[in-house]
Parts: sequence; C-alpha cells; structure tokens
Amino acid sequence: MNESNSSSTNRHLAAIMFVDIVGYSTLMYKNESKALKCVKKFEEIFRSNVPQVGGKLIKFLGDGSMAEFPTALAAVTCARKVLDELAKHNAGVEEAERFNIRIGIHLGEVVEDNGDLFGDAVNIAARVLTLADPGGMALTNVVYSQVKNKITLCGTYLSRIKLKNIPERSQIFVVPPAGTSYSLWYLRKHKPGLAITIAILLILTSLGGGWFAFYRHTPDRLALLYIESQDEDSGMARLIEEEINQKISSVNGIEWID
Repeated sequence: MNESNSSSTNRHLAAIMFVDIVGYSTLMYKNESKALKCVKKFEEIFRSNVPQVGGKLIKFLGDGSMAEFPTALAAVTCARKVLDELAKHNAGVEEAERFNIRIGIHLGEVVEDNGDLFGDAVNIAARVLTLADPGGMALTNVVYSQVKNKITLCGTYLSRIKLKNIPERSQIFVVPPAGTSYSLWYLRKHKPGLAITIAILLILTSLGGGWFAFYRHTPDRLALLYIESQDEDSGMARLIEEEINQKISSVNGIEWID
C-alpha cells in the first residue's frame, strides 16, 4: 500500500504501551472461568485509566493490550495508575481472584493505518514488555530520560540487551513491583548469586527465632553472622545492611549489635 496515497495513514511520534496478564496461558489451561474474569477486570481498569491522561486505546490482544500516548510522561503516569488500581483490586479479593500484569513502554515514530499502529516503535515496545517483572514496568532509555526529572521512579538500568529483530542493543530501565525489597531486587538484576545468598540468610533469620534462642541460652555456644560488602556502590551496600539489620533485629532472642 502506498502510504502517501492513503488518507487513513499517517506518521506521528507517540509513546507506545504494551500490557499483558502474567501467566495467562497457564491460568486459562487450569481455570478458564478465572482467566476470563481476570481479562474482564483488566480491560475495565485499562479502559478507565488510559483516557484520563490523554491516551488512546488501540486494541486488546486477548490477555493484553496496546495503547498510545502523546508523551512519555503520560504513558508512565497511566502505567502507575493501572498498577496501583490493580494492586487495590488484588488486596480486596480472595487469592484465587488475584492476577498480575507487566508493562512495557517505548517512545518513537509510528505509522497509523485504519486505527492500528505499526513500525519499529511498536515492535520495540512489545519486546520491552517481556523484560518487566510481574507487577512492574520496563522503559526504554528514551522514555526514562523524558520522565526521570518529572516523576520519581525507583528502578535500575539493565545491562545493554539485544532485543529480538532489533539491530542495536537497547538500554532498558526496569521498575520493580510496589512493595518490593529494593536492595534484594537490585542484586537479582545485577548480581543474582549474591542475591540468592542474602535471601537465604534472611529467610533463615525470619524462620529461625527458636534456633537462635537456643544458642543464646547455651553459654558454651555462640552464633555469629558476619557480612562484609565489597560492592563499589556504597549506597547499595547500605541498603542491604539496613535490610539485614531490620530482619535480624526483629527476631526474638537476638541481641543485634551493629
């Protein structure tokens, strides 16, 4: 089709958002009724929030959707609203009725044809979606650079990554789900081995009050945990230290000395 001769086709800059329901295929296989209820609720939340910031719903894709926004800020603002509303929904229903989504956003030129969108920007947004955590979002560098001085986003850049069918490596900024322990989440993204070790320590600490109490009441035994960080990021080291201090100090029978 010759785009210049089509009155239904135009090119413009837009922020493209893709959203999908995490684990939908498995859920549909296990419980079709629940899967359909999740889709219905998701569509309800999405339809109500996209227009509020000047966005336009392009289409639903079974377990997901695509929308466009006039600016990166509008797209990220909508993403946060959608995630917040879903979190409130999940908090007010039984476990069996809860579900999660993930969001990917990119800013670029798109081709609009008969109400649908095409182009590299659409493809990149769809690829970026797969890098988001359940309950979180993933933004290309161009999106994050547009919003970082306007709103506060707690997150981190991933190492440059090759997206499918995209020639250049992309720099992606990911935002964790609300309520996530940021220090451990950060380590999972950059130093997964260390993250697993610390997670095990925290789990043992939270579950092992009786074990530690046994050592406290036995004079000839002593339990000592010593952790030394060699991470060049001193700020991150402090976050990890605070996380461990908080967990261990809350266990009965332990006198925690910083």
